[in-house]
Amino acid sequence: MSGFKFLVDFMALREFFSIFLKGVLMGAANILPGISGGTIALITGIYERLIYAINNLSAGFSKIDFEFFLPLLSGILLSFLLTAGFVKVMLENYTALTYSFFFGLVAGSVALVIRQALVVNISKKDSIATFLIFFASLLFAYFFVSIPTLLIDHSPMVLFLSGIAAACTMLLPGISGAYVLVVLGQYEYLLDALNRLDLPPLVYCSMGMLIGLIGFSKLLALMLKRHKARVFASLAGLVLGSLRVPVEKIIASQPDNYLLIIISALFGFSLLLLLEKKASGKSPSRKNLFNNF
Repeated sequence: MSGFKFLVDFMALREFFSIFLKGVLMGAANILPGISGGTIALITGIYERLIYAINNLSAGFSKIDFEFFLPLLSGILLSFLLTAGFVKVMLENYTALTYSFFFGLVAGSVALVIRQALVVNISKKDSIATFLIFFASLLFAYFFVSIPTLLIDHSPMVLFLSGIAAACTMLLPGISGAYVLVVLGQYEYLLDALNRLDLPPLVYCSMGMLIGLIGFSKLLALMLKRHKARVFASLAGLVLGSLRVPVEKIIASQPDNYLLIIISALFGFSLLLLLEKKASGKSPSRKNLFNNF
């Protein structure tokens, strides 16, 4: 009997560390603008459990999957603490190279999101409407990110709303929540707060993320089921238009060697496509990813 109990405890401990390590990988991905934590969840085989667990957050305390969330969030938090300093150093000392790498990651994610929109069978009339949505979203994002106050305001409300926006995109493989924070001008500020363990800004943003995950998960799933092509077209337009942000960061840093900038961007682009290829092989059915809502 004691041997059986030992085996059960060992298997439980093994699962805990397995989920913990996957959380570490997700945390490293989430802190890099361009890599989606959802993509890493797909690669490591925990995406469907993650979606189901998030959905159950609104079902009551007894429904919360603590055996999953505790090791996962512990791994994500540890990864944040370990990688935030490195990313901050890269941004301060190699600004152009770092943002060109981010540019490549995000450009790769745009290509993947567009592919998600194209695989949906829609009529010619809907195709025109979908293209117009894509173009309108692109223009909106391009001009929206140029608003000066967007780049300097770090008030609690802005941090809270930024957390909501980032959380909504984190549920989608291929869309980076960290990049949303870059676009909203909060990424470097929050990265610095994480390095200094300045809790108030982190708490405001985290509260927004929690509300976003709970409040918008069902709405997002409903929109994807009914208007998948238009949702992905809109997301692709928003992300593509917002690429103005890393481009302006690169130009403002006045790089000496544009060849290295191009190589860094291509490396980021290739890395994203490689991760997505692995994620596609792990996903049982990309079109049914949100059936657990």
